[in-house]
Amino acid sequence: MRMMIDEKEEKKMSEAFVKYKIKAKFVDRLMGGLPGNPELVDVFLAQKKLLPGEKESAERMLNISQNMATVEGVEEIMSNIFARDEIGLYLNAYQLSAALKEAAYVQKSVWPTAMKRGVRVLPSKLYLKRDGAYIEKPDGEEQFVSHLEEVRTGRPYSAIKKVEFLNQPEFEAEIWVANVTGKGAPKPLINEETMRLLLDHVQMAGIGAMRSMGFGMCEIAMGD
Repeated sequence: MRMMIDEKEEKKMSEAFVKYKIKAKFVDRLMGGLPGNPELVDVFLAQKKLLPGEKESAERMLNISQNMATVEGVEEIMSNIFARDEIGLYLNAYQLSAALKEAAYVQKSVWPTAMKRGVRVLPSKLYLKRDGAYIEKPDGEEQFVSHLEEVRTGRPYSAIKKVEFLNQPEFEAEIWVANVTGKGAPKPLINEETMRLLLDHVQMAGIGAMRSMGFGMCEIAMGD
């Protein structure tokens, strides 16, 4: 596993955190969740007024909305892909963090406290593998029908959404949980038993995109 922490720093962190190692294998398909057109990210930032210059933001949003008026533009924009770099395809650590937070929220009888900064997933890129080898390309692309509204007029329309998928990929991760100091020996914010219960929820609820359609379910094993 690629970690950005040297041995000295990891030893120091191990005094403040408990580390749970997990291995996950998806039972069916994992779907890509990033917009195929990177300009969509800029549109979102523009809407939130996070891009420099009102004129630049307005022009960028207008160009994208004009593209969406054509079938070709819609099909290009309505595509979801996997995050990737020179090593291969990967999930972002925040996707597992989000799944754990959702599990903690739903399973209030197991873990009644909100999961905040005491839990960290490492590394930041969870590389997807098969038989121990990094996966460099998706296994295919599936099409879905999306019902949307035209940006400028609000007119409803349907479009084809193309989504990359992988069949039964695997990944490894480490979940670092803060030790709580006080009377006696330090105790982890979330003990192993509770973590197993939260991961049981994550297995069924899924990780990644399109979980509401049943994708992203996985089997998770804890341990070295």
